[in-house]
Amino acid sequence: MKAQLLTIPVYVSGCFSTIAFGVISDRAHVRGPFVTGLSFLGIVGYILLLATDPETQPQAGYAATFFVAAGCFPGISLTLAWSAGNAGASLKKATILALIGMVGNLGGICSSFVYRTQDPPRFRLGHSVVMGFLGMTFFGSLFATLLYRRLNLAIEQSPTEKNTVFR
Repeated sequence: MKAQLLTIPVYVSGCFSTIAFGVISDRAHVRGPFVTGLSFLGIVGYILLLATDPETQPQAGYAATFFVAAGCFPGISLTLAWSAGNAGASLKKATILALIGMVGNLGGICSSFVYRTQDPPRFRLGHSVVMGFLGMTFFGSLFATLLYRRLNLAIEQSPTEKNTVFR
């Protein structure tokens, strides 16, 4: 019962983080730098989880879960918005969103294999795998951000190109 009550502040912080970064990225008209930064924040949270002993330092591990929630939760919605915003026509948007949803739901299947019953309380394998996927998100979003910036510069410099802007 106490463990379930302790999850409430973590989920609330993840909810507020999702709303805040959604609003900020809408006002800034960019998604990529936020996805990159938030995935880094999630990585920091998982590093803290791996570095602390939950039996001797439970407060540090609990604090790390706030970093994980604040980094991972908004990254999902921003990635969906970013992909849909750059996909093009409605059929392409629907396809991209369905593919992202499909790949994202594979995480539930994967987690049952990497968060094993013999690994508590540290869950080194599970945390490391999630940290690896966050690393892929970090580098993938960084690459896409730089690529879109280059494409946008080419569009701005060419008078014959359409006014398509990648964000």
